[in-house]
Amino acid sequence: MGSCRLFGGVAAAALLLAPGAALAQDASAALEARIAQLEAELNSLKSEVAAARTQQTSQAQDIIRLETRPAPAPTPVSAPAAPSDGFRIGDHTVKFGGFIKTDFMASKYSGGDPANGDPLRDYHLPGAIPVGGADEDVATDFNARQTRFWLTTDGVVAGHKIGTRLEMDFQTLPGSGDQRTTSGSNPALRRAFVTIDNWLIGQEWTNFQNTAVLPESADFVGAAEGTVFARQAQVRYTRGPFSIALENPETTVTPFGGGVRIVADDNSLPDLTARYALSRPWGDVQLSGLVRQLKYQNPATNIDSTATGWGLSASAKFKVGAQDDIRLMLTGGEGIGRYVGLNFSNDAVLDASAIWRPSAWSRASPPIATSGHRAGAPA
Repeated sequence: MGSCRLFGGVAAAALLLAPGAALAQDASAALEARIAQLEAELNSLKSEVAAARTQQTSQAQDIIRLETRPAPAPTPVSAPAAPSDGFRIGDHTVKFGGFIKTDFMASKYSGGDPANGDPLRDYHLPGAIPVGGADEDVATDFNARQTRFWLTTDGVVAGHKIGTRLEMDFQTLPGSGDQRTTSGSNPALRRAFVTIDNWLIGQEWTNFQNTAVLPESADFVGAAEGTVFARQAQVRYTRGPFSIALENPETTVTPFGGGVRIVADDNSLPDLTARYALSRPWGDVQLSGLVRQLKYQNPATNIDSTATGWGLSASAKFKVGAQDDIRLMLTGGEGIGRYVGLNFSNDAVLDASAIWRPSAWSRASPPIATSGHRAGAPA
């Protein structure tokens, strides 16, 4: 009886302990699973770290290889394209040009014979035409004095457009030789100036003149009587179609009763010129003006006088067809004689009391008509 109670007590204790053991086994299994998961994550992290280190090592080796690789040779900079005409010196284009010209002339003078070497024998010079002399036979002259050369440069310096021009011929100055032997002729300056952006400084055609309407003519000058024609030193500013200039002054005077022209060389103020030029597909139109000081001093005759001269000139070139055009020029003013017709008349005249006034001869230009054609002639 007593043994039965002991067996029953042991059985009851076993039943009480069985749930606890089961719980302990489950907790142990979960812990082991968690540890295994952490070990797997750790191994994965180690693999990622190792891979990152391998990548960094590879990148470092690439950098070392790039740093030790020789630098490629620089690409050569191509030189600026050579201009179609001329050649380059640094940033400047240099052009050289000109022409060789020989004139064969036959002239007949009904009022006298110009002297040997007189410019009238080379070209039409209205103020030099002889009058009152004997009728002469035809005079023949050959020369190459109109041969011309020029040198120009164009470039940019410190952001400014710079240009130069030097132009010479042999027409103006007589040479040491004459027609008996060598027919030598001296070089003469025609144009010499520097341009800086809108400024021109040097010798150039006067701003009062429109060279575009000079007629085509076999003669060096052509119909000069009504033509504004002068080259001189000046300072000119141009902006679009408008230009203004201060130009070298000079006054020419006719003595009382006539006689040899007086070139006064007494001016104290430069000549002022202004021009407006309009260019269109149908042609060109220009209006120019001139204001100048006229001055003559002669202590021997107690003359010290000053006056003001002025002038206006309108000119145009109208295109007719593909190759022809009509050119016009109308000039008027007072005291502008040396600007018209190669100083055909003087700027002023002296009267009996030695008081002088602007010459009436320079108040208008006579009407002149001419026609011409150029075929392959130099510009």
